[in-house]
Amino acid sequence: MRVLIASDVHANLPALRKLMSSEWFDFGIYLGDIVDYGTRPVEAIDIVKENFDVIMRGNHDFAAATGIDCQCSAENHDLSVYSRESLTSRLLNDGDREFLRKLPVEKDIEIDGIQMHASHGAPDDPVYGYLYPWDATGERLSRLSGGNGSQVFLMGHTHYSMYTQFKGQVYVNPGSAGQPRDHSPLPSYAIWDTGNNEITFKRYSYDPESLKREIISEYSDKKMAERLLRLFRIAD
Repeated sequence: MRVLIASDVHANLPALRKLMSSEWFDFGIYLGDIVDYGTRPVEAIDIVKENFDVIMRGNHDFAAATGIDCQCSAENHDLSVYSRESLTSRLLNDGDREFLRKLPVEKDIEIDGIQMHASHGAPDDPVYGYLYPWDATGERLSRLSGGNGSQVFLMGHTHYSMYTQFKGQVYVNPGSAGQPRDHSPLPSYAIWDTGNNEITFKRYSYDPESLKREIISEYSDKKMAERLLRLFRIAD
């Protein structure tokens, strides 16, 4: 089976549409943060609901649904609050908020005999916990899985793609499908081929012009809009 693993699109509609039109898969796992920062949260929710079989709750999803602080990094916290209060919360309806609020925090999945554990954050803090590639040391990984018998741990949240193994368990982060923050400005995702038990990380290009125009027009604070363009890595 061909499993698509994606995360953190953050209402970047052109990137999400490009991913959905260019990749084929049998089963989809989305690891959270559909909304915030970008300009099309409602459409992003609809596409994720339509195309993914398992959808996890991200910290931004929960913040948009409930008003509870997202607890994201200090570097972008004010930008997150600004985008949520000025656009995301205004566009979401009660049904959207209820959908986001009810998304699972963590979930065990079995596909073709492979036991997977999915969450947005790191397994020891499944909504808010960060596990960056440079933190994936033996000491840290030994504390993550606890008594969980999963072979594969899937997580997002950092916007950095990652693959690491430790004591027979695999830790995978597909990176961000809408707002990469690692070495490349191109969005990323992962494909898990359960037939041969191999994972492939992929990057893809998309046309960001509509996102760029909407950020400039929808966000009245020009300094915030400029920061959002840089965060999406689409600034001129």
